[in-house]
Amino acid sequence: MWKYLFVVFFITSFASLLPLSAVTAEQTEEQIEAERVRLKTQIVLEEMEIQKERIKLMNQKEEREGYENEAAILSGEISQANRSIRKRSLTIKSLNYDIKDKEGVIGELDERVVREKAGLAQLLRKTREHDDVSFVEIILAGKSFTEAFSDIDRFETI
Repeated sequence: MWKYLFVVFFITSFASLLPLSAVTAEQTEEQIEAERVRLKTQIVLEEMEIQKERIKLMNQKEEREGYENEAAILSGEISQANRSIRKRSLTIKSLNYDIKDKEGVIGELDERVVREKAGLAQLLRKTREHDDVSFVEIILAGKSFTEAFSDIDRFETI
C-alpha cells in the first residue's frame, strides 16, 4: 500500500511540472514528447486511482456481515421491484378503464354529430325548397298574407 502511495506522490509531483497544453502544429518534437510523457503519466495516475478504489471496495466487502445480509438486501430489492411492477400494472389497468370511458363518450359524440348532420341536411333541403319558391307563388298558394309572412318569419328564425 505504501508503495502505491509513494508512486502516486512521485508521479503527481512530476505531472504538475509539465504544462497543460494541446498539441499544435507549432510545437517542437521535444514539446510533443513532453506532452506524451505527461499524458502517459496522467494515465498511470488514473490507473492507480482505479486500483485504490478496487482496494477500498475489497476492504468494504470484507467488512460485510456475510452472505445472509446480502441475500436480505437482494430480497428487499426484489420485493421493491415486484411492488413497482404491480403498481405499473394497476396504473395500466386504470388507464384502460379510462380509455374505455373515453371511447364511450367519443361514440356518443359521433352519434350526436351524425344526428346534427342529418338535421343540417334537412334544413338545407328546406332552405333550397323555400329559395326555389318565389314570393308571388307563396302568396298565390292560397294562404293569407299573415300566414305567408309568419311561415317566412319562422323559417328565418331557424
